[in-house]
Amino acid sequence: MVQALTTKSGFSIPALGMGLWRKSYKNNLLDPAAKVDAQEDIRERAGLEHAYESGMRLFDTAVMYGWGHSERVLGEFLSDIDRTTAFVTTKIWDDAMDESTMVASVDKSLENLGTDYLDLLLLHRAPSEPFSMETAASGLDACVSAGLVKNIGVCNFGSEKLEQISKLTEHQIVLNQVHYNVKVREAQASGLLDYCSANDVILQAWRPLAYGVVSESDFLADIAARYEATASQVALAWLIQQHQVATVFKSDNPDHIDENLGAVSLELSSEDMALISNEFPGQQAVSDTVPLA
Repeated sequence: MVQALTTKSGFSIPALGMGLWRKSYKNNLLDPAAKVDAQEDIRERAGLEHAYESGMRLFDTAVMYGWGHSERVLGEFLSDIDRTTAFVTTKIWDDAMDESTMVASVDKSLENLGTDYLDLLLLHRAPSEPFSMETAASGLDACVSAGLVKNIGVCNFGSEKLEQISKLTEHQIVLNQVHYNVKVREAQASGLLDYCSANDVILQAWRPLAYGVVSESDFLADIAARYEATASQVALAWLIQQHQVATVFKSDNPDHIDENLGAVSLELSSEDMALISNEFPGQQAVSDTVPLA
């Protein structure tokens, strides 16, 4: 079983989980009616089953992932297990950032997922016109007060906006999901990692393996050899060994899922943690995909 991270406020989440974004969902961003590959559904369902049987309990989706398709695929899987054993996250999109629209969006997500509550609801991005931080905060609080959501958080927020929304919500912002890995270091360079640690907020890294790029790193392979591990396992372990840092990865390949789960039992030395932090080649101070807001 994957170990959990627990904040001082009592929020708890598995350190490692499965993200359900697919590259093919980019088609739906251009055309919401674009067809989804049924074979991908089959592979993902098999991946979910394998991950769950292997001890994974965190499953991360979003309204924007196929405009509800990902939630429905996950919902079919959840119907076959004990719901209370799974930790389910989804994310609100830009068009539902006030009380009425957010509650309606969450109701639809719950219908897609076949459940009556979310373990965690995240703002997928910082709100923009016609919405505001105030309206988004009100929406998050309304979802918790209505019993639809147990915990609330954000995605891709820099320290300033994270502090702003944390002051606006009645319920604590418990997590910030951002682009962070051995190469993309914006969370460190901007001071966000230190801010989250000091303010009882878990930082959850998305795209921790950079679509498989880190698995080809000779730098990480050299370190991995000392542990009889793989480069991917080292990259994941480097993340989850940091204070209050979690991560989610995407894979429907059972072998890759097993490999990634092996990271939870890998303990890097403080020297190797520092070596990766300081010497990994080609580090980027700003995300080239979704910079912090």
